[in-house]
Amino acid sequence: MTTKFVVKQVKKGSFGNLSENLEKLKANPYNRLIQKNFIKSVWSHLRSYYSNKVSFDDFESIIQDTSLKVITKIISGENITEGIIRNCASSTYKDLLKFNNAKKRNKNNAIGYNPSCEHLDAPIEHKELLEIMKILPKDQFQILDEYYFKGSTFQKISNLTGKSVSTIHRDHKKSLNMLKKLF
Repeated sequence: MTTKFVVKQVKKGSFGNLSENLEKLKANPYNRLIQKNFIKSVWSHLRSYYSNKVSFDDFESIIQDTSLKVITKIISGENITEGIIRNCASSTYKDLLKFNNAKKRNKNNAIGYNPSCEHLDAPIEHKELLEIMKILPKDQFQILDEYYFKGSTFQKISNLTGKSVSTIHRDHKKSLNMLKKLF
């Protein structure tokens, strides 16, 4: 059972203007309070677009995914505008529709279906992958770089970094999961 939106009276500007919060986020992207205010303003801004199209839970997913992608892109140095935020939300909405339609068509095929990976059908160049990996912390970037681009084993990486092999393996898995979530 899905819940529909409950119309609430929200004071105009109670979450702030999206443009203002975007500029604040660009100025200080690591501040958690600014990130939360930005997410609230994205919620307020996109509510009118999606309130009649999706359930409340799906809308929350769209907001969370969109906000995460935008904050990550801002931290990595990309120039983000309101239009890019709307396009990102639209893309997330389309992925959500594809996933929901796949579940309706055949529940067995929907298991493990990840709509965000469809754009990865084309090969990614090494330079592009290195640019994407730059959003990772330095130690995780180093592990992926050594393992995939320089051909080092976990044991060699362990000797290089001074961490145990199990920690290297855990960090490797953690960084891959982070990249999967973001892209």
